Amino acid sequence: MSLLVMIQTAITIVFLLVVLVIVLFINEQIRKPLTNMVEMLQLQKPIPMIGAEELQFVGKTYNVILKENETAHEKLKHEASHDALTGLLNRGAYDLMMKTVDTSHIALIIIDVDYFKSVNDTYGHAVGDRVLKRVADILRQSFRSVDVICRIGGDEFVVIMTRVNKTMKDLVKTKIRQMNEMLQHPQDDLPPVSLSVGIAFSDRDNPKGDIFKDADTALYRVKEAGRNGCEVY
Repeated sequence: MSLLVMIQTAITIVFLLVVLVIVLFINEQIRKPLTNMVEMLQLQKPIPMIGAEELQFVGKTYNVILKENETAHEKLKHEASHDALTGLLNRGAYDLMMKTVDTSHIALIIIDVDYFKSVNDTYGHAVGDRVLKRVADILRQSFRSVDVICRIGGDEFVVIMTRVNKTMKDLVKTKIRQMNEMLQHPQDDLPPVSLSVGIAFSDRDNPKGDIFKDADTALYRVKEAGRNGCEVY
């Protein structure tokens, strides 16, 4: 009789141990990974590959979808703020930058490609697009990484030079002359073009309007004088 009791006790202990192992397994392989998965889903973060094989499969699938969504979001964000042809910032981004940048120490540079309509009419829009891309490349080469370069429409570009003042006007004018020299003597099969440029500094004398209006006034003077040059307000 005592032997039967001992056997029954042993079986009970083994049963309890088995149940404990199962509970621990479920806790480590299912409950904890599942709880962590829910937290990562709520935070929209990648799920670590832990737990049961089925949970790892779900986590891997979710991570792939999350990465694809992040890539698509970044692409949409980039397209919303950048010009598709040149890769420069667009008009919307320019408007936003002018609301957030420190406008007390900037130079605003408005740039027009001279007689650009004639380029399109003579050589076709495909060549015209290449000219605009060439202008964009030269602007990137000519200005600093901290400067903001935008295409705000058609053949019109704007550069926001940061942390500058009117004592640097000769340096800026030299940049413009060098850009015109490169554009008038192209190294490829593109037609020569030139730029008309109006410049206004935030510390300019006798401002007549906001900085864009005064830069545009300077640009108008260049066009009146025959284009292909720059004027500082």
